[in-house]
Amino acid sequence: MLEKSVPLLIFAVTGIVFFPVINWLLQQTVVHEQLLHAFLVFLLSGALLIYERRISINFVYRFSDTSQNTLILAYALLVLAIFTKFNLIVLASLCLVAGSFLLFIFGKEQQRLIVSGIGAFALFAAIAVFLPVLDWPLRTLAGKWAAFGLSLVGQNVELGLVKGQSGPMLMLMSNGRPFHVAAECNGFGMLGSSLLMALIIVLYRKIALFDKIGWMLMAVIIGLFFNIVRIILIVLIAPAIEHSSYMLMHEIVGLCTTYGGLAALYFLLMPRASVADSIIGGNSGKAN
Repeated sequence: MLEKSVPLLIFAVTGIVFFPVINWLLQQTVVHEQLLHAFLVFLLSGALLIYERRISINFVYRFSDTSQNTLILAYALLVLAIFTKFNLIVLASLCLVAGSFLLFIFGKEQQRLIVSGIGAFALFAAIAVFLPVLDWPLRTLAGKWAAFGLSLVGQNVELGLVKGQSGPMLMLMSNGRPFHVAAECNGFGMLGSSLLMALIIVLYRKIALFDKIGWMLMAVIIGLFFNIVRIILIVLIAPAIEHSSYMLMHEIVGLCTTYGGLAALYFLLMPRASVADSIIGGNSGKAN
């Protein structure tokens, strides 16, 4: 009993210490729909990975040396962040805390799965930090590529900035019809979801580093491509429907292209993961 209660007390105190950064991450996730969607995709990808690979989950509650050392390193990084005032180090420290806790709960036997999950969680934390910074660059890129795609199908397209009440607006004119390329159109949610799904799978797979990088680049391409397809479809369909149905059409197209892209990425990754891991690991039902 003492072997469980003492580590749990340590992790409870650690949770209090890291509460400000945990609270900030939760607030960012709730406020930004793109982050919330990416987080749900992250959880779904982890669940699908466990199901697809037939990974057996057992609760061991063992405060092993690996778990202890990981927690010590987390606190060392926290001290470093305090002295350097470099906040990104705090997020890295939080990821190590999560890793230490998961090692305590599930044991070193699931270290491979834990590493892939924590790696993806670290990426999610980075996405939360850089979301405001990358909004306009991604929005501009999406607008330019969507304009190019629309011109290929015969649309008369113009793209430019106009002054709005709350700041500059990126407007896409297609055959004289205006479309606002808003923050939700920047593709950050689709791109982040694709990267999270890819990372949690490729980190688990026993493949070469070059292959892992290749799959991550593929996730970037798929994420950007399906977001551009979404914008093009919305622009092409809009003139054919009533104004009252525009938002419904907008949401339907968004859902179809988003989950269509994620499904394509998933089926590209998982069948090959099953074959490669079964050959290397010898047993697709185990996580070693």
